[in-house]
Amino acid sequence: MSATYRLTPSGTTRHNASAVEVKINHNVFCDKVVVTIEATATKKFPPFPRVGVRMRCADHLSSVEWFGRGPHECYPDRKSSALFGRFTSTTREMHVPYIVPSENGGRSDVSWIALHSQSVNPASIMGHDRPHPAMTSISQEGCVNSATAGLLVSMPHYSVAQVSAQHHALEALCTASHTHELEEMADAGDGSVHLHVDHLHMGIGGDDSWTPSVHPQFMIPSGDLWKWSFTLVPILATNDGFVVHNSSQRTSHDAAHECKPRTQ
Repeated sequence: MSATYRLTPSGTTRHNASAVEVKINHNVFCDKVVVTIEATATKKFPPFPRVGVRMRCADHLSSVEWFGRGPHECYPDRKSSALFGRFTSTTREMHVPYIVPSENGGRSDVSWIALHSQSVNPASIMGHDRPHPAMTSISQEGCVNSATAGLLVSMPHYSVAQVSAQHHALEALCTASHTHELEEMADAGDGSVHLHVDHLHMGIGGDDSWTPSVHPQFMIPSGDLWKWSFTLVPILATNDGFVVHNSSQRTSHDAAHECKPRTQ
């Protein structure tokens, strides 16, 4: 299933206006969805803060597990102190309550990230060689059933992403002028966990207290063609994220022998 979008600045309707063009392709298998994206932006745009996707997930998927840098917040130009490893947290704990709300809680160089139901402790299943969801959660019709306990996002081998997961939408971070306002919004809630999986993310800059500048090597200039992919895999409470990630790395050709993609 493929879709192409042409995104222009708000209020712009001219056909030759500056635009971001995005092509998204979904290859749907019984046990996973492989998402491939191509995007380009005209050179008239200023540098971009991020290039990636945002997903809204069910609010109960608030237990987070990932393999990458951590355990604390880190970004492309602020990650030397963050070690590589396998970490667990929650969406509440990953949020950094800056006085003036802004982008926060990111984790760099992530190979995979899993969202579990709040009732599941990811640490309790680490190291268990559980079967792939295709063996345990396929219904009689050949599809993954709705009894799965979470979602795993797997990046291809030798690829990593900048990720974050929290209850606050970007719109809420931009709207609130003080952290207490953000907390009040969170109490109301929009019933979602906002998961960001970024192919590219600009640095945060701020080498000193008077200039917010970002070094050129950590900028994302417009005019480039960006290509990336990731795999979405439903997981059960008994599935080990590392095992599922490795299983998802099979090529589409291998998977096709077991389960043909669905056509829509």
